Order: sequence, then structure tokens, then C-alpha cells
Amino acid sequence: MILLLPLSIPSPTSGTLAIGPLRLTAYGLMIALGILAAAAIAGRRLEKSGAGTRDDMSSIALWGVLGGVVGSRLYHVATDWASFSGDLGRIPMIWKGGLGIPGGLLGGVVAGILAARRRNVQVPFVLTAAAPAIPVAQAIGRWGN
Repeated sequence: MILLLPLSIPSPTSGTLAIGPLRLTAYGLMIALGILAAAAIAGRRLEKSGAGTRDDMSSIALWGVLGGVVGSRLYHVATDWASFSGDLGRIPMIWKGGLGIPGGLLGGVVAGILAARRRNVQVPFVLTAAAPAIPVAQAIGRWGN
């Protein structure tokens, strides 16, 4: 009977937490935690390989996240063009929803490769370090859904 107690706890009615004017969403919080976890995992792996430092990976991850957001939005716009063709001003409005994971992966990897080259870190080592970290970030982020 005690094992069933957690099943009786109702789901929250909202996925947001308001602290004064600040509104935190569970989805955004979990995405942020996923990014931090992935950067930590990839940073340790890159450092262990001797190809770079955790600071290198933090910088690469920052650019990867920015590229991922742009790529994911472009993917969504391309796959739902009918919703945007009449009002191009809606394209940058990511806060209204509409991000596509395939575009995010592509944009993030491309931006990460460019950032690695700029920091003179060998790209194959960066990709090897990030390979297991990216699905971890995705899994943590999905918990917020």
C-alpha cells in the first residue's frame, strides 16, 4: 500500500513557478539542467582525452547551444512554412513555441565545430567527447515536458 502512495500525488496544474516578475517554466529549467550536465560530461571527457580543457568545452557548448536554438527554430519554420509565410515577423518569436530537435542538433553541431576550430581544439575529439553528452541533455530536457 505504501508503494502506491506516490501514485496518488496529483500532477501540478501548471508547469511554471512565479517568483515576483520572474516566471520559471519546468521545461526551461530542465533544458538548462540538461545543458549543464552535458557540458560537464563532455568537458570531463575532452580533458581526459588530453585534447582540451573543461573551459574549452564550456565555450564550445555555449556556441553549440546558440547554434542549436537558431537551427531548431529554422527547422520548425521550414517544416511549418504555412504558419509563417504571411507574417515573417513571427519567425524569431521562439517564446511562442516552435523548435525542432533535428534542426537543433544540426545547428548545434555546426556551431560547436566552428567554435572548436576557433579555439584550436581538434574537432574529432570534441565530437567524441560530446557524443554521449548530447542524448543526456535531451533526456533531461524532455523530463520538463
